[in-house]
Amino acid sequence: SSPSDRETLSAFCKTIFTEENVNFAIAVDKFRAMRDPRARQALAREITAEFISYSGKSVVNIDSPVRKRIEDI
Repeated sequence: SSPSDRETLSAFCKTIFTEENVNFAIAVDKFRAMRDPRARQALAREITAEFISYSGKSVVNIDSPVRKRIEDI
């Protein structure tokens, strides 16, 4: 493929957000806005269970070493 084709594909890919990625971003924004440590810890567990864990219902695409580090926290 030509450089312009790759640029077009790259631009297109940057505009696509799958539903789980959007929901993950919303959850992370909510987490960042929280001040109560217990509430943050509970939401962190929910985010991990839903988006990070391989058994989650809306798993986002992250590499295995990052996933492992998150799950180990």
